[in-house]
Amino acid sequence: VEHLKSVDTFDAFETLEVIFEGIAPNGTAYLNGKYEGEASDYFYYECDVAEGLSNNDKVTVTITGYNEDWVKDCIENCGVRPLETKKTYEVTGLMSYVQAVSEIPEASMEELKQKAEEYYRTNVADDWEEDEELKEMTFLGTYFVKKNPDSDSWFANENQLYLVYRILVKNEYSNGSDSYKEKNEIYWYIGWSDLKLTAEKQMDVAYNDREIPRRSFYIDSGVNTGWFSRKYWYYYGYETLEALLEKLEADSGDYLTDNQIDTSLIEAEPKEE
Repeated sequence: VEHLKSVDTFDAFETLEVIFEGIAPNGTAYLNGKYEGEASDYFYYECDVAEGLSNNDKVTVTITGYNEDWVKDCIENCGVRPLETKKTYEVTGLMSYVQAVSEIPEASMEELKQKAEEYYRTNVADDWEEDEELKEMTFLGTYFVKKNPDSDSWFANENQLYLVYRILVKNEYSNGSDSYKEKNEIYWYIGWSDLKLTAEKQMDVAYNDREIPRRSFYIDSGVNTGWFSRKYWYYYGYETLEALLEKLEADSGDYLTDNQIDTSLIEAEPKEE
């Protein structure tokens, strides 16, 4: 026993870097670098999970020999043995796709609502005429969709967030003998796709890449404007919330949906003035 040769150890992971990239839950891991000593000729690295990663996941890197007796070969030929043959790393630093409305910071949600109202009011200022007046713009809630991991269907977007509004417009017209003066409802949405959160939980969204209704409907005053014509107003959106939701549900396909629209904010009938 007195003549046993001492064997030093080496840390195979000391100069190995595990790099995490991509966007959760589709993050990836790859290995950079290796042990720089002579013993590196006897083994290679393997990562147990290299894709489909999210922050806080764990991946284990193992050193595997080119033959069953690689540790014995290291000792005999290099005078060293590995300190450990596997090491676990925690996934950090990835951006992540938003998976629920509750993940969106309150300040970011308020900014989205501000962008929505600014967009709509700008269009009112640019396109509406004197016989149209915006009376109310009420935020009803959100409609959120995300990819279904159990579905084989392919979708372009990882998620989609819609802000849904009830617009109240006063329409007024008179031809001298007949007149029309009523408040009418428009149900409208604005949506953004592929919302992400940074590792610091800050929202990342392409504000100018928005979706709005392409469908329009008209309000008929019933008042003549001349020969064989009447006064109409045209609006992008939907006459009812039910029609708007049918559109969003049809577009959702195999997505998982979360409807957080508060129907109690809708009055039974617009108030007359």
